[in-house]
Amino acid sequence: MKKYDVVVIGGGPAGEKCSVYLAKAGKKVCLIEKNENHVGGTCLNEGCIPAKLYLESVECLGRKKYLESLGLSMQNVKFDMLTLKNKKINFLNQIRKGATDSIKKAGVDIIFAKASFVDKESVKADDEIIKADKFVVATGSIHRPHPLLKVDKKQIISSDDVFELEKIPSSVLIVGGGAIGCEFATFFNSLGAGVHVAEFTPNLVPAEDEDVAKTLERELKRKGIKVTLNATVTSYTKEENSVSIKMQTPRGEIEQSFELVLVSIGRSPNSTNLGLENANIKSDRGFIMVDENLLSTNPNVYALGDVVPTPALAHVAYNEAKTVANNILKPIKQKPSNIIPFVTFPIRKLQVSG
Repeated sequence: MKKYDVVVIGGGPAGEKCSVYLAKAGKKVCLIEKNENHVGGTCLNEGCIPAKLYLESVECLGRKKYLESLGLSMQNVKFDMLTLKNKKINFLNQIRKGATDSIKKAGVDIIFAKASFVDKESVKADDEIIKADKFVVATGSIHRPHPLLKVDKKQIISSDDVFELEKIPSSVLIVGGGAIGCEFATFFNSLGAGVHVAEFTPNLVPAEDEDVAKTLERELKRKGIKVTLNATVTSYTKEENSVSIKMQTPRGEIEQSFELVLVSIGRSPNSTNLGLENANIKSDRGFIMVDENLLSTNPNVYALGDVVPTPALAHVAYNEAKTVANNILKPIKQKPSNIIPFVTFPIRKLQVSG
């Protein structure tokens, strides 16, 4: 049976940085990540990084008239989704390899396996039992399923699946008008697809101030994106080349067909199969409950990143990783910063700090 000073579960931004900080400080550290192709977590593989690559790729299309005014010929401009997908694969592989190499270079042992707690002092990595003095849970988040729409990765997809598309759909319904939904609305609109955003609440980007949300709504509509607020999908029928959607709206029920439906109603903490109860770790709606120092109800287990109820942002995870490493290494405990900048990247970038 292996024994470590610290076992970190999850190789996303939080787990990666925390394990490296601890190893460089002299701790014997093991990082358990479910899949070698998922080092870097949601941010690298299905989130921030590929999303910004895709958004940057269509920015030039939005500047076509301006570029032509500078004398650049923009005739016969084509966009190839397959080329973009292959660029994404190569780009992410390069970053993922760099992240994996930096973890190993710091002296961290990496085990690729699914981890769960056996008791307060040990975890199981597939069939191997590993003990440690301290544990750090950084398992991130997963796509939040829609109560009605079932993702099939073909006609009905999640935000994770956008990066696997190989052709531009003629029409897209985006269910969910939060940050992710609005960013993809911009992307598909720039490619010439008909885009309809259906948001359950009274405003787009519900986490933002109302005046910001109204400004964004105006800009999306100005680009030809249809926005329906207070909308609820009540039924759907999959046809050969489209999905017929019925929605209840303030103006009554509407029915429309779309080539593609993107479900983007947020993400949920990835904690279901961790065996938290075996280690006396309490959770609430999937979020691991922690104190101001990111310590769970088990005094030897810290949690951070998307699996705790703090903003699900990579730079928040980095800050929390540094905090947790300090709190394991030193007697004087730290709190993570609560001054957090964040940006949403639709047509007009929304920048907030607070």
